[in-house]
Amino acid sequence: MCDGGEIDFVIPVCNYNIIIRVTLESIIVSYKPKNIYIVTNKKDSEILEKECLQWNFYNTKITFIDEDFFFINYGLTKTDIKQWYTWKDEQSREYGWWYQQLIKMSAYKHIKNLSDPYVVWDSDLIVLQKWDLYDKRNDIYKFAILQECAKNEFNKNEYSKSICELIGVDTI
Repeated sequence: MCDGGEIDFVIPVCNYNIIIRVTLESIIVSYKPKNIYIVTNKKDSEILEKECLQWNFYNTKITFIDEDFFFINYGLTKTDIKQWYTWKDEQSREYGWWYQQLIKMSAYKHIKNLSDPYVVWDSDLIVLQKWDLYDKRNDIYKFAILQECAKNEFNKNEYSKSICELIGVDTI
């Protein structure tokens, strides 16, 4: 079983907050990844880079990527992509959430030398108990959809449809 040391982590960060340090440290202690790529805005990257100097990351390399230019190899900025987002009503997810989903799904195309497989991790998800992420012998990926409850029924249905369409799995 792979304990994570061979797998890179990609973490989109909306805004710097106090939980990020605990999230990063829990990943590093539990999985010992070679690299963690943090995709966030320039302002928060600068804050985190300074803060990280105080933290012990052992042998894990932390790399910051500016989310505003994540899709620049397609000639697109975050602002360009936002023009295609359509807010339907108060039940819709906000643009930032959708943008983070695009980052998560396309990291393999935009981060040079990213491990295969790689792990996408939410910035507010703290490891309390380690689980195996990937069984190399059986080529089985293990993942968790960790949301206690949906914001509303509309989002729950949209999320279920997306999971089914993208990875062919029915949600439970």
